[in-house]
Amino acid sequence: GAQRTDENGVCGALLSIIVSTATSALLSPASLLSRNVFEHMEWFEQRPLATNRYCVVASMLLSLSLAFAGSSVLSLLEQALEISLVALLVPFLAAFFWRPSSDRSGVLAIVFGGTIWAVHTLGGGWLLPAEIDPSLATNWQSFWLIPPALLGLLASAVGYGVSEVYLQRCSRKGKR
Repeated sequence: GAQRTDENGVCGALLSIIVSTATSALLSPASLLSRNVFEHMEWFEQRPLATNRYCVVASMLLSLSLAFAGSSVLSLLEQALEISLVALLVPFLAAFFWRPSSDRSGVLAIVFGGTIWAVHTLGGGWLLPAEIDPSLATNWQSFWLIPPALLGLLASAVGYGVSEVYLQRCSRKGKR
């Protein structure tokens, strides 16, 4: 009797820890997106509750797709750190070293880097054979052998740069 109750208590505590961690892992990136990225844009500024909800759903869908694509806990942790690298490093460094023209540059960098990384990470797992020798890979297969973090980081930098150049040209045309 008493031992059975202790086992139920331990299982309940363990379940509570898992659910609490999962909730925090889901709400943390959603909150960062809605409060720090989208808050300054007019459409999202007028709809804060809808913005929070959209960010939670987007975060959940990305997390779920990564969880199904991952093979181990270590690979999932690796992917979580790669997302931070490809989505946040370029806007952070750009904001740290010079004043950006607009918030749109940071958002575009996040979208470019995150999208390219997600497509490459998920697509490479589905489109490539499990064991492939890089020396025997075709050109198309060689593209999928490039590390996703490298491509995502490059895409993030390109997205930021393109946005900054475009915004500077628009501001010059407006001054004339």
